[in-house]
Amino acid sequence: MYEEEDRLAAVWMSHRQGIGAVSAQKLINLAGGYRNVFRLSGNELDNAGILTERQRKMLTETLHDGSAREEAMRDLERMKRYGIRIVLPEDAAFPEKLRRIPDPPMWLYVKGKLPDGDQKACALIGARNCTEYGKEEAEYFGGLLAENRIPVISGMAVGIDSFALRGALGKDGECYAVLGCGVNICYPREAGDIFSKITENGGILSEHPLDCPAFPQHFPVRNRIISGLADMVLIVEAKRKSGSLITADLALDQGKDIFALPGRRTDPLSEGTNRLIRVGAGIVTGPEDVLEYFGLDAKKGRKQSGVCDSRLVKNEKKVYSAIDSHLRHIEEIMKRSGLSWGECLVALMKLEIYGLAVQPDNQYYMKKLDK
Repeated sequence: MYEEEDRLAAVWMSHRQGIGAVSAQKLINLAGGYRNVFRLSGNELDNAGILTERQRKMLTETLHDGSAREEAMRDLERMKRYGIRIVLPEDAAFPEKLRRIPDPPMWLYVKGKLPDGDQKACALIGARNCTEYGKEEAEYFGGLLAENRIPVISGMAVGIDSFALRGALGKDGECYAVLGCGVNICYPREAGDIFSKITENGGILSEHPLDCPAFPQHFPVRNRIISGLADMVLIVEAKRKSGSLITADLALDQGKDIFALPGRRTDPLSEGTNRLIRVGAGIVTGPEDVLEYFGLDAKKGRKQSGVCDSRLVKNEKKVYSAIDSHLRHIEEIMKRSGLSWGECLVALMKLEIYGLAVQPDNQYYMKKLDK
C-alpha cells in the first residue's frame, strides 16, 4: 500500500530531467520502493551501474537537496487544490492495460478520471496539418465512438487529435487526452475548449509534473501511453514519416490492433495510412468496420442519405456504385463505371440533385452521408 512518502518520491523523480520510466523503475527496484529512493547514496548509485554518468551526477547533486524535496511537497499541496492526483502502478485505479505494456509509466498525473480497465477503447490519432476531409472524418468517427459508448483516447494535438476529441465531446462521449506537458497546462492553446470540458466525463493524463512545458522530446514517449490505453488504434491521415506512425509501431509492440483510413494515392497526408494498410493494418472504409471490431451493430453507424438508389436509372446506378465516402476524380469514376465523360457528368449532376453525391472539390465527387 502506497503512502504519502511514496507519492512524494514519485513527484520528486518526475522533476528530474533525464529520468524516465525505465530509469525510474531501476531506481525504485534498487531502493526497494519509491520512498526508499531518498535514502540512496552516491556510492550505491555508482556501484549499481544502472544509470548513465550524467544521470548519476544529476541525482547525486539533488538526492539529498532539501529544496528539491520541498518543491515536490509544494506540488502535492497544489495538486490537492487543483483536483489533480498522482497514481502509481499498484494503485487500484492504475490502468491494467498500462501495466502490461513493455515500458509502463511509473506514475501518472491525472486530472479527472482514468479509463475503466474492463472497457474497450479506441485511440484516434493522425496528422496535425490535416485536410478538411481528415478533420471531417476524425470528428465523425469521434462522434460515432461516443454514441456507442466507446472511450476515445488521443493526444489533444492540433489537427486530427483535436477534431476526434471534439467529435466525441459533442456527443457527450468519454475522452482521455494524454499530454506531453503538465496536466495543468493547456497545450496547444487552440484546444482550450477540449481542455475545459474533457474532465466532465473523462480525464487528462501525463507523466510530467505540474508546469512542465511541452518539450518536443516528450511527444514520442507519451505516444506509448495513448496506444497502451487503447484496444484499437485508428489513424486518420499521416505522412510517410510522422508521430502517428511512431504510435502505430509502439502499438504493434504492445499487441494492439492497428486500423487506418485510406486516402488518395497522390495525397502526401495519406502516404502513411496507405502504407500501413499495405503492410497489414486493418482498413476502415465506413462506420461498420469500427463498430464490428467492438462487436456492435453496424446499423447504428452513418447511413447514406437522399433517394433510395433503386429509383435511379441505369447510368446513375453505375456512377453511384463507382463513388464512395472518399473523394474520387471524375476520370476515376469514368473508369469504374465504364461510362463516357458526358454520361458520367450527367449522372453525377443528377446524383447531386437527388442529394446522393457532393462535389467538395473541382471534379472530385463522393457520396453524401448523413452524420
